[in-house]
Amino acid sequence: MRSASSQIAGPGLAGVLVSAITAPYVLTPPSVAVPLLIVSTLLVSFGVVLFNIPGISLYQTLVPDRLLGRMNASGRIVWGVLPLGSLFGGVLASAIGVRATLFVGAGLSTVAFVFLLAKPIRSIATVDGDARAPGDGGLAAPAG
Repeated sequence: MRSASSQIAGPGLAGVLVSAITAPYVLTPPSVAVPLLIVSTLLVSFGVVLFNIPGISLYQTLVPDRLLGRMNASGRIVWGVLPLGSLFGGVLASAIGVRATLFVGAGLSTVAFVFLLAKPIRSIATVDGDARAPGDGGLAAPAG
């Protein structure tokens, strides 16, 4: 049986591979690059949808009920900063050009992927012990 981390990291690996394959398009003429980038974006978006359904089900299965709210909030924080990345990318593209910005993005994506290759990340299968913070008694009392 595969570990939970390998089940979750699979789509991430696919996303990195798609990014690595599409990165050379910055060197091709726009008449070729634009349609290929549109197709690759559609494929990645489709992959995200395919991942979210079983991925969220997996989280709900593995995460204790008392921690599901925290886990969901952590995911929302990650999704919430995406517009900041878009803003940064736009500012960077204005300063150094679109092509150079795409290379910066590809480099940062590669660095992020190398982090996922680290042995501790790949070997995590379960969390041992109680995942609550010290002093956390569990569910909060109802308000009012």
